[in-house]
Amino acid sequence: MSPEEQPAIVEKNVRIKIIYIIICFLIVILLAVSALYISLFSSYKNLEKQIAEINKDTSNSGLVN
Repeated sequence: MSPEEQPAIVEKNVRIKIIYIIICFLIVILLAVSALYISLFSSYKNLEKQIAEINKDTSNSGLVN
């Protein structure tokens, strides 16, 4: 291998590493967003259940016509 070919190989390796880091970063962002979405969705479901219970309680107590 001649010395002229060496920088091209190093540059290619650096590009591959940068692309690999970007892909990993995007995967981490995707996982974080999906975890946030799941937690918000589950808290929304819990809130919905609580509202249904409150509505049921108020309709049984005669406060709501």
